[in-house]
Amino acid sequence: MEIVLDIPSQKDTGFMPRQAVLLAAYDNGSLLLDERDFRKPARFWLNASSVFPWAAFLRKVFVAWQISAVKTLPKEFRPLQRIPPDILHLLSYDIPESSLLEIIRELRRRSFLPPLTPKPF
Repeated sequence: MEIVLDIPSQKDTGFMPRQAVLLAAYDNGSLLLDERDFRKPARFWLNASSVFPWAAFLRKVFVAWQISAVKTLPKEFRPLQRIPPDILHLLSYDIPESSLLEIIRELRRRSFLPPLTPKPF
């Protein structure tokens, strides 16, 4: 199950909306994406200030966690250990994007998720 996202039009996408899959997330907030809309460039970067559909992405990640379908998730979002059921239940509610990101940070801090790697350049 690949998570294909609709990336809004912005400078980093050549001012056109894109469909892409998240390949990697880095500690400086940069994201590497791979196109699914057959446009060039095939791989592109978003920086920390770019618009990314975190709420849509994380809701799909949470579903993957619940059904244990984590092989297609980016490695930064594959659990290192089982996510507690009460956390998974909490994630099924409609939570604001800022809170979802905070939950991910906390899971990463508590070693449920792997640490983010430094950007390679």
